[in-house]
Amino acid sequence: MASLVQSFAALFSRSSGSSPGRANRAIYQGKQLITGHHITFSDKKTKRCWKPHVIKRVFSSELLDARLPLRVTHVAMRTIDKYGSLDNYLCYGKPHLFMDSELAVALRHKVHEAYTMQHGAPPSAYQFALEQRKAAHEERAAVRAADPRTLHEKRIQAMRFNIRARAEKSASKGGGKTKAKKKK
Repeated sequence: MASLVQSFAALFSRSSGSSPGRANRAIYQGKQLITGHHITFSDKKTKRCWKPHVIKRVFSSELLDARLPLRVTHVAMRTIDKYGSLDNYLCYGKPHLFMDSELAVALRHKVHEAYTMQHGAPPSAYQFALEQRKAAHEERAAVRAADPRTLHEKRIQAMRFNIRARAEKSASKGGGKTKAKKKK
């Protein structure tokens, strides 16, 4: 485990020759600096840049059996949450998500090796999609089993509740009676 952390620390550190850039030492997922102008009311243009929203997080990897401190953009963080874990993101994520970062490519390679060692075959995106659909189906089935009413029955109950709430609200305001105005 120590050698794994040292190898990632080497990727984080800058090389003596040329700086690889921050995007190579973090998972930016295609986000980069955007330059433009701040335009005032008097139409003056001042140069400015918009930086990606970068967050420092510690991810735990079950396949690598390590805790990895990484810098990720908010977009990458949401994608990692979508896949469920850093391991799933690295195993099953689309390759174009990682091409701008040497760190992400190296991590992905390590995770693929660890997955192949544990399971005897490389990870399959198709198998992952099937597992995700099966988990979602089981979750929906559990919700349905907890509340056996049909969708139609739930909608009718909601409508009745809304009608009752409106009637109580109008009754509390003035008894629900309105006076007719006389025309002159």
